[in-house]
Amino acid sequence: MKAQVKQKDPKIWEIRDMALTLDLSDLPTMERYENAFERMREAEEAVPRDGKASEMLRGYLHMYEVLFRELFPEEADKLFDGLAQNVSVYEDMYMSFLEFVAAQQNASVQRRMERLSKYRPAGRKK
Repeated sequence: MKAQVKQKDPKIWEIRDMALTLDLSDLPTMERYENAFERMREAEEAVPRDGKASEMLRGYLHMYEVLFRELFPEEADKLFDGLAQNVSVYEDMYMSFLEFVAAQQNASVQRRMERLSKYRPAGRKK
């Protein structure tokens, strides 16, 4: 489940035949993003560290679901519909998301640098 990094709009994450929009240059979206990772951290702390392996797996699945339900509340049911209850599958989706975010942030920095360089005085070092 690789993120589509060569797409026209770097703010759209294509996953599971879905196109999910996340614009991290938008303040309310960034706050939702930060809160989602905080909730994910809290869910990770609740994962049992001993006992049944099935309970640990359930905790990790819940941790990923918390993140994506916070980020994409309207689309979350469809995102998880029919998805195998398998930690590897959820981790693949999570890694795809992180690649998408990294690509979006890189594109944003590049766009900002290009815009600012137009107004940089001649001879001034970057």
